[in-house]
Amino acid sequence: MLRHGLGKPGGACLELAKGTVVELGAGTGFVGLFMAKYLAGGDVAESDRVLDQVYLTDIDAPKVMAVLDANVAANGVADVCTVAPLDWRAPEEWSHTSS
Repeated sequence: MLRHGLGKPGGACLELAKGTVVELGAGTGFVGLFMAKYLAGGDVAESDRVLDQVYLTDIDAPKVMAVLDANVAANGVADVCTVAPLDWRAPEEWSHTSS
């Protein structure tokens, strides 16, 4: 049921304001990639897009980042999807930029 709501911008199960999504602990990035592909990027008409940008974050481990990068490329969502390391054990390294 949730999948159907996510797959349709403005679907009955889940309504999202147009904006940015940050997936924390993305792993392979499945959820964020789904959102990037079907709510923000490529095959989605501009008028139907509900997201501008999706960030996939996980611990800064070479294998994890490599899998995320490969999955973003394989799904053709590099224009709306960014892979970035985020280590929950090191909050002093987090940065915040305001728009």
